[in-house]
Amino acid sequence: MRRVLFVDDEQSLLDGLANSLRRFRSQWQMSFACGGRAGLERLAAEPFDAVVSDFRMPGIDGEALLRAVQAHHPDTVRIILSGENDDGRSLRLLDLAHQFLAKPWESKLLFEAVERACARRAALASPAVRALVTQVGAIPALPATNRRLVELLARPDASMPEVAAVIETDPALTAKVLQLVNTAFFGVPQRLVRVLPAARSLGVEPLRALTSSAGAFDEAGGNHLVEHLTSTRPAHAAAIARALAPPGPIADLACAACLLRDVGQWLLAARHGEAWLPLVRARQGSAERLESTEASALGCDHAQVGAYLLALWGLPQELVAAVASHHGPVAPFDGALTAEQCVFLATAVVDGAPEDAIERAGLGGQLERARELAVSMPA
Repeated sequence: MRRVLFVDDEQSLLDGLANSLRRFRSQWQMSFACGGRAGLERLAAEPFDAVVSDFRMPGIDGEALLRAVQAHHPDTVRIILSGENDDGRSLRLLDLAHQFLAKPWESKLLFEAVERACARRAALASPAVRALVTQVGAIPALPATNRRLVELLARPDASMPEVAAVIETDPALTAKVLQLVNTAFFGVPQRLVRVLPAARSLGVEPLRALTSSAGAFDEAGGNHLVEHLTSTRPAHAAAIARALAPPGPIADLACAACLLRDVGQWLLAARHGEAWLPLVRARQGSAERLESTEASALGCDHAQVGAYLLALWGLPQELVAAVASHHGPVAPFDGALTAEQCVFLATAVVDGAPEDAIERAGLGGQLERARELAVSMPA
C-alpha cells in the first residue's frame, strides 16, 4: 500500500483532499500535515512513498520542504500541488519537484499521477540506484550540444525547427523539454511527445532557463564517457522507428521513445559514473551486452533506470513502456506494429539485439524491413 503525505497551510484544503481521495483508501495510506514544519515532523517520524505539497506556505514553504525531502528522503517522490504558476520561481521548482500539478485538482488525475510516478520503482532492485534516480532533478547535456543550443537561442532569427533539431540530438535535453511541457505549469491542453510542438509551447525564455539549469558534462574529464554517449545515435533510431510505425500517435510515441531510450545511460553516467563507467570500459571487446553487464552489477539496466525517471517526471505511460522495453522483451507481432515494437526494432538495427528475442516476438520479417529503411537514412 502506498504511503502518501499531503502538506498545505490551509486545513480546509487538506480536509477537501481527504474527502475527495476517500475512494482510494484501499490503495493508499494517506497522512495530512498543516504547514511545512508539520510536514517535516511527519517525514521524520515515518517513511512515505510520495509527498504532495503546496508551493506558497508561511515559514517552511514548498521549496524548502521538498529540498529537505530530496536531501534526507531521496527515495520519496516529490510533487507540487499549487495554484501558483506564474513566476520564475515556479520554473526553478521543476528541477526540484518531479511533477507540478495545478489546483483545483481532479482526484482521479492526482491519484494517477502519483501511481505512475511510483509504478516502476520495483524494477530497480537496488535501493541505492532507486534513491539515485528519485533524487535527480536534471541530467547534464553534452557540452557541444548545450553550447549550440545556447548560441542558437541567443540569435533573434533562430527558428523553432532549428532549436528542436538540436534538442533532439541530446536525450537529457529532450527528456527535460518533454517533462516541462507536460506539467500543469505551462497549461498545455494535451500531452505532447514531439519536441518541435513542445519547444514552441514553451518558448525561448524557458528553454534558456533549461540550458542553464541542466548544465553539461565535464568535457575535460569525461571524454571517454562523452564518446560513448554520443555513439548511441538516438536521432537515427528515431527516424527508423517513425518510418516503421503507422502515421499518427504511434509514430510520435515511437519516435519520442527512441530519442529517450538511452536516457538511463546518461543518468547513470552523470550521477553514478564511478560504478557505471567501468562497466562500459569492461564491455569493450566483450560479447556481453551492456544491459546484461548492468543487470549483473547494479541489479537493473539502463532501460529500467530511464523508464523510472521518465515515469517520475510524468511522461505518458505508453512512452515510458517503450523506453523500458527497447532491448525487449516485447509482445508478439500480430500484424500491426506497436510503438514498443517499433522502438525495439529500431534499437536492434542501431545497436543489435539477441536473435532469440527477435524470434520470440515474431519480428524477423519486420527487422529486415527496418534494416532496409536504415540504409536509406543518414546515421
